[in-house]
Amino acid sequence: MWELKGPRPVKLIIGILAADENCLSAAVEAIEAEF
Repeated sequence: MWELKGPRPVKLIIGILAADENCLSAAVEAIEAEF
């Protein structure tokens, strides 16, 4: 894992889900939809 420079829960969630490529793909789609 990497150090977070501030309260970035989205990046923390991505870091956790990155262990599972299927979850990572779903997370990327969800985040792109939000922004």
